[in-house]
Amino acid sequence: MILNITSKQMEITAAIRDHVEDRIDKLEKWQAHLINPHIVLSKAQKEFVADTTINTPNGTLVASAKHEDMYTAIAISSASLNDG
Repeated sequence: MILNITSKQMEITAAIRDHVEDRIDKLEKWQAHLINPHIVLSKAQKEFVADTTINTPNGTLVASAKHEDMYTAIAISSASLNDG
């Protein structure tokens, strides 16, 4: 699976990529074919935003989360996809 992580305001480090990959891998419990997962990370005023879009054969999964900690924003966004 090719995972796209983008941001205009910050560099995507190996630690960020690993954290996102760990969170997306948890979606495998649904046994759905994930097509082109795309995570957009951005910084707004005093918080980070993690927008996630993942296509599947049955439709598109979309989630967004804001938090003052980027890793928490990523976790909340992926958790909302996991909770379905």
